Amino acid sequence: MEEKYAEVHAFLSAGSYPRQYDKSKRQNLRRYAAKFTLRDGELFFGTRQAVKSKEEARRLFAEFHSSPLGGHTGMLKTRSALSARFYWYGMSVDIDKWWVEDEKEKTVSSVAATTSRDLQPTPSGTSRDLKRLCHNPASPGGGNDPVGIAEVSLLEW
Repeated sequence: MEEKYAEVHAFLSAGSYPRQYDKSKRQNLRRYAAKFTLRDGELFFGTRQAVKSKEEARRLFAEFHSSPLGGHTGMLKTRSALSARFYWYGMSVDIDKWWVEDEKEKTVSSVAATTSRDLQPTPSGTSRDLKRLCHNPASPGGGNDPVGIAEVSLLEW
C-alpha cells in the first residue's frame, strides 16, 4: 500500500515514473494517479485524505470506533465516518474485519468478567431470595418455575 501511494505521489509531484516501469505499467499508473490530487504535499482521493499504511488505517479505526465520545459504534457508522474523511484501498473490507475482531474481543472479555463474578460464593440468605424470584404463578407447576428451582438447587449445592 505504501509503495503504490509513493509511486502516485512521485508521479503527481514530479511527473516521473519508476525506472523499471514499461509502457503498460506507466499507462496504468497514469490512470490510477488521475483519481488523486496533491494538496500541501498530502495525497487526496477526491476530497478524502489517502491513508498510506495499514498501521495508520488501524489507528484511525481504533480512534473512530472506540473513542470516548463515539463509544463502540456499529460497523456501518464506523465505516461511513471513516470513509467520509479518509481513503485507502480495501477500506470497507478492513473496517468490517477489524470491527468483527473488536466485537469478539469485547464479548470474550465480558464473558470472562461475568464468569469470574459468578464463581464467587453466595452469601447466606441469597437462595431464599432466589426462590422468591423463581415463583411464577403463571407456570404450569403451580406457581414455581422448574428452571428457576433447578438453578436455585444448583446454587445451594
